[in-house]
Amino acid sequence: HAEEALTQSEEKYRTLVDHSQDGVFITEEGFYTYVNQAYAQMLGYGVDEMMGTPYMHFIAPEDQPFLEEIWRKRRAGQWEKNAYEVHLLKKDGQTRVLASVRSGPIMLGGRLSSLGTIRDITEERRTQRALLAAEQQFRAIFENAVIGMYQSTPTGQYLQANQAMADIFGYSTPAALMTSVANISILYKNPHERATVNSDLERDGRVTGREVEMRRRDGQSIWVSLSARVVRNADGSVAYYEGSLQDITVRKQMETA
Repeated sequence: HAEEALTQSEEKYRTLVDHSQDGVFITEEGFYTYVNQAYAQMLGYGVDEMMGTPYMHFIAPEDQPFLEEIWRKRRAGQWEKNAYEVHLLKKDGQTRVLASVRSGPIMLGGRLSSLGTIRDITEERRTQRALLAAEQQFRAIFENAVIGMYQSTPTGQYLQANQAMADIFGYSTPAALMTSVANISILYKNPHERATVNSDLERDGRVTGREVEMRRRDGQSIWVSLSARVVRNADGSVAYYEGSLQDITVRKQMETA
């Protein structure tokens, strides 16, 4: 009964490891003694092709010194588990796979070995880089736009503002504007008009080209053209408003004249 239970347990765990979506490996004396199907497929090999091969054969040259240092520390008695990212080489010897590795030292048959899991994060990192590039691009547009741009809470606090927005109201920096203006209503010549704008925003989802009289930091009246939209949470509640302001004071003075 004990042998049967042991066999069933072994089959269960072998099935779990063999069919894991993440790569699983064991190295002994620097050679792979076990890799699962997911790991072999990741690099375009068959399992038998990787078994008995030095693991360094699959590591990109630029990352090999890093792995060698990990093993040097392990041989010196530092047995901490490691989590790191490393570039692997596919079977063609050129294509690189960025992998997230978690490994730890073990003793097998009295020999220092390593057991670990490995996951392909190439596309994940590529997506992150693309998102970062897009964020940087739109951040540059936001910060250098010639019209005022902002995000604000429904209760009237600025979340973000660009330099043009600060210039319109006579503040030296966006931070100075956001710190000094506790509630956006104080910028309106008629504070009740902001409530009207908000009502229209929540009813229609946006306002476009609304002409509003506002006040600069020094009390001077200015006219602006306001466009804004509502950004909602998944449950439909208002997350924040975002919009733009353009100073049209000169145009309004000309129209009056």
